[in-house]
Amino acid sequence: MNAPLSTAALMSGQDFRESLRRSRPTVYVDGRKVDSVADERALQPGINAIALTYDHALKAQSNSY
Repeated sequence: MNAPLSTAALMSGQDFRESLRRSRPTVYVDGRKVDSVADERALQPGINAIALTYDHALKAQSNSY
């Protein structure tokens, strides 16, 4: 059976956004190079959805103890 991950191994939604800022991936939107994926308005729906997933997983992990 799989052992639960410790909460130290999980990122929050804000941690996810900060990791995008630190890694600075090269991304283009409509032919324009994006300076910050985490802050690009066109990418916000997807970034927010992923961040909520991280927050949900972190909350579920902390409630399981």
